[in-house]
Amino acid sequence: MAAGSSQGQARSQAAEFLLAGIAACGAITFANPIDVVKTRLQLQGELAASAASSTGGGVVYRGIGQALVRIARTEGLAGLQRGLGA
Repeated sequence: MAAGSSQGQARSQAAEFLLAGIAACGAITFANPIDVVKTRLQLQGELAASAASSTGGGVVYRGIGQALVRIARTEGLAGLQRGLGA
């Protein structure tokens, strides 16, 4: 289907480019917290092992939902969006 409104008017290439950029920014903003949680869960074993040798650490996150809530409570929105500026 060609790009255009319901009235048959085509959008300019600049408008398409701008809309695509806005969509990409929105997708990254909403998907990044899940990626942060995934990375922390993957690294949890290594972090627990290093903490166990020094402080007797253990499991930090039990699952995706608990990790999202814990990061949001302890680090706030910035913690969930960590890595976006890189």
